[in-house]
Amino acid sequence: TTEIYTLSLHDALPICASDVSSIELSKGTLAKLGLADGDTVLLCGRKRRSTVCVALEQESGVADGEARLSQMGLDQLAVGEGESLILSPVDVVDGEKVMITPIASSLEGFEGDAFDEGLAPFLKDAMRPLSLNDVITTPCGEGSDAHEIKWKVVGVEPEDRCIVTSDTEIFADAEPLTDDALQDDAVGYDDIGGLDKLLSSLKELIELPLKQPEVFTALGVRPPRGVLLHGPAGCGKTMIAQAVETETG
Repeated sequence: TTEIYTLSLHDALPICASDVSSIELSKGTLAKLGLADGDTVLLCGRKRRSTVCVALEQESGVADGEARLSQMGLDQLAVGEGESLILSPVDVVDGEKVMITPIASSLEGFEGDAFDEGLAPFLKDAMRPLSLNDVITTPCGEGSDAHEIKWKVVGVEPEDRCIVTSDTEIFADAEPLTDDALQDDAVGYDDIGGLDKLLSSLKELIELPLKQPEVFTALGVRPPRGVLLHGPAGCGKTMIAQAVETETG
């Protein structure tokens, strides 16, 4: 059985990891999780968002039980500083083929070759992990010519997660995607208005036991076994249930 751990995101500046494909952990956290510097891990955030990162040991600045991600990693998982994420060790195969498509709006005003100037240098010799539906940002140019291009991973073979090696074939010649490709249709807590008190209770009753079971263990109390939602038709019971499912996975 794969071990699953919950970590808090570092909430002090600087919040960003040194590399966009990494998650920075303390030596103590790596040891507790049975990880070595450079191991790949699966990260799960909000709205069932997930991605793969490389665990890197950080000698200072990150306490035991905390993690530090790049801004791209935070965006990927739809989480922010001070929030929690779920981590589990994962074996990732070398990629055979990866299909990546740029986002059309990010190409506006850029006159160079997006692949040669942005994507290729980002992937070359970096052994970067990529997952299906990842959105990555690649810098192009310098100074006044600096530009950032967004890409979405639309296909990965032979599995949905891989390490990009020198032998991986990269296909990036498809038509650019619209901003709609960046939208998330899953219903989450942020999509429900006017029920903050109810959502806070649900987080405590459902999400907390799943993401931080150690809290109940420390208090010596058993977590709730379930929740019953009731009310007239149209009051939002189904939408609330969908949001809880999305946020907790």
